[in-house]
Amino acid sequence: MGSLWRPVLVALLVAAGWASAAPCGQNGEPTVCSTPTTFQDRRADKSKLTIAAYNAEWLFWDNGNGGPSTKCPLDHSSGTCPWKDAAELEAHLQIVASELSQVDADIVALEEVQDCVVLQCLINAIGDSSYKPYLIPGRDTATNQNVGIISRVDPVAALFRDESRAVIQTADSPCGNLPNPSYESGVSKHFIARYFPLGQ
Repeated sequence: MGSLWRPVLVALLVAAGWASAAPCGQNGEPTVCSTPTTFQDRRADKSKLTIAAYNAEWLFWDNGNGGPSTKCPLDHSSGTCPWKDAAELEAHLQIVASELSQVDADIVALEEVQDCVVLQCLINAIGDSSYKPYLIPGRDTATNQNVGIISRVDPVAALFRDESRAVIQTADSPCGNLPNPSYESGVSKHFIARYFPLGQ
């Protein structure tokens, strides 16, 4: 999910020198967050439930040494993340936080994120402690991207993955250019989360 005003906002944030109170990854963020520690519903209005999906566009922070990552593991267009330095990286985090704050969904599924640490950094940037991060690492060794959730409603059990394969039975399947009708495929990064929100 992109934005036409993203470059302008990046420039404004960098020019303003906006930075978090403490660098991402230095605030005791969780490194594992697949299992809920509570089962709470923190929605202000429990009569409705809003769900959103958002592509965070290489929301990576840790470069492997506990510092800001200005190079993504793999970006087919340039070999680096869109940001050139830590200031632009911080600006990117703030842009994602600003857009999600406007959406104000109760459950947000996020694509192209690094880990639990960066999810908590995003929550901190949004400034909404009713969100909790959830992520189960995938198996995408090419990009190291993951998918995760920030949620005001806790899942009823730990996130999990299912590596089951389904056989495509027809040669004219709309699933893409397959080598043969019985080709099996899977998704290297995904999760399954179960919810039973109160009042629904």
